[in-house]
Amino acid sequence: MNALSGLQNRLNSIYCTILVGLISVAHQAILCLSYVKKGDLATALFLLKCVTRFQNFANNLNRFFLNLLAMFFTEEAFAVDLICVFRA
Repeated sequence: MNALSGLQNRLNSIYCTILVGLISVAHQAILCLSYVKKGDLATALFLLKCVTRFQNFANNLNRFFLNLLAMFFTEEAFAVDLICVFRA
């Protein structure tokens, strides 16, 4: 196992691939918010919804990678324990 073992899992890779397009949508929404005309409430609400979705995605992605990092350190600690056991 290596540090990227979690990402090599097909389901994890699909999770990242499917959601990564939201980053582009959110960036476009943020840029467009500055060009919304006064009184165009529908457009402003739509763009705000895009930004909110992106924030949720970013939070989920952050949790996902923190979980992978925790899993990596757990695997490393387990490997070190095994080395210590078999050396003795």
